[in-house]
Amino acid sequence: MQLNAAKHRVSITFYCNQMAGKSCSELRWLTEQSIPKVSHSRYAVARDRSLTGARMPRPPAPVKGVYQRADDPSGAWYARFRSNGKLVKKSFGRDRGAAVEYVEKARTLRRTGEGNVPKTARGIPKTARELEASTVTSSVLISELCDDLLRHIQSKPNLYKDQRNPPYRIGLIRAKFGDRPAVSIRPFEIADWLDGLDRAPATINRYKVTFSATGNSGTRSR
Repeated sequence: MQLNAAKHRVSITFYCNQMAGKSCSELRWLTEQSIPKVSHSRYAVARDRSLTGARMPRPPAPVKGVYQRADDPSGAWYARFRSNGKLVKKSFGRDRGAAVEYVEKARTLRRTGEGNVPKTARGIPKTARELEASTVTSSVLISELCDDLLRHIQSKPNLYKDQRNPPYRIGLIRAKFGDRPAVSIRPFEIADWLDGLDRAPATINRYKVTFSATGNSGTRSR
């Protein structure tokens, strides 16, 4: 440690002797020469690497018909294709994957001719199997769903301890909407019917749960 200190004092003394009697410009020149040069380009590259870390991911491959609009600052993704000569365009927000899936499915259905190709932005591309399933679902009556739910409850008395009130609520729903297809019932109709029951809020909530359960029973039966 003492040896290093002695060397340090010698180097300082030598440096001061060099500087003695020099003009300001000479002192500045000697000082600049004593400072090691740094490559600005190398420094910039090292700085950029330290900031970015790993390599930047490549942008996704472009898909025909999927794009972003320059006049839309939100960065939303759009999909477009032609159906019977008419241009159909739809926005998907920031979900690029949904836009890609939508346009590719629509083009596949248009090419194969099997299924439904939407003619407006509100339409949904559907395969022949999906159309068949939706047709079956649309023909299911509320009475059928109520019967399915009632059988389910009565078959599991250990799970459904109350075997009196749920069947009663199901019976009221069946009497009001039983002859109608399930898909034809609108939310405001259910709300109006519940308001007309003139029951406590807690009881109204139980009717809402029962109504939702009828839809679940249809899912189980399929």
